[in-house]
Amino acid sequence: MRVLLDRKGMYNMKSDLLCGKHIFLDTGSKQGNRVYIGGDSLHYLKNVLRARRGTIFEAVIEDHRHKLIVTDITKTQMICDVIEYDRVREHRGVCIHVYQGMLKSKKMGFVISKLSEIGVKTLFPLKTERTVPAVDIGEEKMKRWVKIAEEGAKVSGAERVMHVCTPDFFHSVLPLLNKNRRDVILFFSTADEGAHIRNTLEEIEYRPGKAFHLFFGPEGGFTRQEEEYAAAHHALLVSMGDFVLKAETASIVGAGFVRLYYSGKKD
Repeated sequence: MRVLLDRKGMYNMKSDLLCGKHIFLDTGSKQGNRVYIGGDSLHYLKNVLRARRGTIFEAVIEDHRHKLIVTDITKTQMICDVIEYDRVREHRGVCIHVYQGMLKSKKMGFVISKLSEIGVKTLFPLKTERTVPAVDIGEEKMKRWVKIAEEGAKVSGAERVMHVCTPDFFHSVLPLLNKNRRDVILFFSTADEGAHIRNTLEEIEYRPGKAFHLFFGPEGGFTRQEEEYAAAHHALLVSMGDFVLKAETASIVGAGFVRLYYSGKKD
């Protein structure tokens, strides 16, 4: 950790501390030991968190967590000095990658937000046989998804934002996962046809470095042919019981269950 400013000296003032709150900033916002914040982040700090001169908060810039103090606020930017900074901690808990059959816009945004909030490491949007969106995802949509992921991480206090990949075809992804046989591929069925997820996890020997790849279908679920293709590529067919969940619910519940089941275990 590098301490740049002594709060007992220059910043020996009655400061507000936004406990448990941090934001994500672009690399260009930091110039030397000073940080300039504008746009949506300025609005969030100024109007939502009510930050003012003397407020101390934390921001993640690239791979470092910074403790900042507000020195000035204008109409267009907030100016902060860096008090101290250190590298962000490694990913906490079990490593989970989610492969989600693409959903309609609002539902996809909801899934991205919640998966990021519960600490999923990577989201791979998939084009499947029953995928509803027919058009390709443009640059603006990808930026929007990244922004939603940042918001989710900000809520939960995660120091790394879930990485959102560009959409890929279902049949192109699975063959790549077989290269690392220590990982686990779980293919969630829309009906109660696979082994219950709890029973499946009980039979898996967890070791540090083991990653979980969770597949969830779009509206209408995966087709029978897709399930057979997954099984042929060493995926374990699992279910969450008798209830059939909506597509946007299944991935959140499934990933959340795996996360909680291995709570306390490190990568």
